[in-house]
Amino acid sequence: MIKKLAINFSSLTALQISNYIIPLITFPYLVRVLGPTNFGLANFAFAFLVYFNTVIEFGFNFSSTREIAQSKGDKDKINHLFNLTFFSKIILLIPISILYFILISVFSFFSENFLIYTIAYFSIIGNLLFPVWFFQGIEKMYYITIFNIVFRVIGVVFIFLFVVKEEDLIIYLVITSGVLLLTGVSSIYYILRQKLVDLTLPKYESIKQHLREGFNLFSSQYLIMLYTTSNTFILGLISGSAAVGFFTGADKIRSAVQNVGGIAGQTIFPHISNLFRDQKALAIKFLNKYIIVIGIPAFLLSTSLFLFSEELILLILGKQYLNSVQILKWLAYLPFIIFLSNIFGIQYMLGQGFDSEFRKIISVGAIMNLILLIILVPLYGAEGTAASMFSTEIVITLLTFIFFIRHKNEI
Repeated sequence: MIKKLAINFSSLTALQISNYIIPLITFPYLVRVLGPTNFGLANFAFAFLVYFNTVIEFGFNFSSTREIAQSKGDKDKINHLFNLTFFSKIILLIPISILYFILISVFSFFSENFLIYTIAYFSIIGNLLFPVWFFQGIEKMYYITIFNIVFRVIGVVFIFLFVVKEEDLIIYLVITSGVLLLTGVSSIYYILRQKLVDLTLPKYESIKQHLREGFNLFSSQYLIMLYTTSNTFILGLISGSAAVGFFTGADKIRSAVQNVGGIAGQTIFPHISNLFRDQKALAIKFLNKYIIVIGIPAFLLSTSLFLFSEELILLILGKQYLNSVQILKWLAYLPFIIFLSNIFGIQYMLGQGFDSEFRKIISVGAIMNLILLIILVPLYGAEGTAASMFSTEIVITLLTFIFFIRHKNEI
């Protein structure tokens, strides 16, 4: 068990290097070459797409991961779950795509950059085809790592070769969406070639039932998306692309630090789900140790992020992003705060099946964040967005912690 966790942790560590550290090589280059406005426009386009992508994901990264992890040894059931999830996502893609193209065609805010939003759209197809939930469920995360690293390294090379001036925004979007699309196509090809599953269309009634069962978790994930992605989206609508550029620049640095803890969280979720099914007391003991082992480094990293905000902004983003310093200070302790909410919310509540209760907590956070954004963004712009994000995460963490304290002794 420990060996498998170590392998999965190492694989996800390498994956996050691909997802965050390797792009950090290109990040300082891109923010300078594209400039705050075009860099902000690209991030606004991808933020807008998250509203649609989250519907297609439908919480499967947790629900299907959990179900597959709890079906070990039952190849037929795993095969059935794969097909249910994969074809459910394809069915969801159809109306979502129609709605997306109607919006970017009808509203001038989007239609004036129609090509940008069209190219970015293909990232949705790539995400659909890349079954992270399957590889996590069978706890063979090195497959995820291989596919990601190969294509992301190619993407990095292409960015340095072909994105050389501010007008190369379209080329950057083609490379970014292309990497995701090729990763997804290659992973599906590998799964079928290796006969890890047999691709068969499930009955429509089975798909409907699968979607119905996952609705609580989906609504929780969508609400999470609303209070995270809406930060960028509402900021862009009110304050423009340059403000999004300053905010996103700081937030990318925060995300890179935060994903140190995120790796461990992704690794242990299937394991925790199994423990809660069979050995609940052991699961709580495991989480208590995990809080100490990962929590202390997460706190120290957040503190360093706060203390050296200006130095990091100047080093990574450059002088033209000095407006991002105060934003980063607001975001600095989020890696530690979100680590705690992951423990109490994702690992404990979802791991034990408290999907509905988790959704209610996230609803409180989403409503609070929306109210704060409406008040703070017109007054303080990107800093107001960061302050709203910080306040919301504090409240969600406190609510999940209270739930954890009240219920952990019921085991």
